[in-house]
Amino acid sequence: MSTLRELKHKGNRALVAKRYEEAVAAFRAATEMCPQMEEGYLGLSRVFERTHQHERIIDLLQPVVERLDTASLLKTLGSAHRVLANRGESAHVDAAIACYEKYLDKRKDAVVLYYLAELYREHKQEFRRAYDLLLQSWECDPGSRTVYLSALNCATRLGRLDEVSRLKEMWKQSRTKD
Repeated sequence: MSTLRELKHKGNRALVAKRYEEAVAAFRAATEMCPQMEEGYLGLSRVFERTHQHERIIDLLQPVVERLDTASLLKTLGSAHRVLANRGESAHVDAAIACYEKYLDKRKDAVVLYYLAELYREHKQEFRRAYDLLLQSWECDPGSRTVYLSALNCATRLGRLDEVSRLKEMWKQSRTKD
């Protein structure tokens, strides 16, 4: 009988080698062996992500997140919803936002802050909320060109020329630190 660690390693090796059926079998066995541990679910999610099966990630993780409520599962579920929302499936926008906001209650993360801001900016046109989230992301990762450009866009859309000037100065200062 394999241990959880062995199943996880077997699944990861199969995933790297693009032997997806073997990876699914190993990670499923891990979830059956230890249903209260997130590792098997996260492994399955990585397989589904690599094979562009984001709906399967949602089907897998939705009940698990409610049961285990870990930051990693929330982030993964939010990302699956975000990918589908960005593909034009608007029904996933609010679900992605809810997952990411709950995740941020547990852990601050510059990338998740950015993704959440982009959901508000692109799908909700809530530029103020997006701008505030982008500033938080900037605090976590000063010097991110992606965050800077998105924040600049929001400040411009809000008609906040003072904020545009402030952002440009912050950008300039971040460049001189390098």
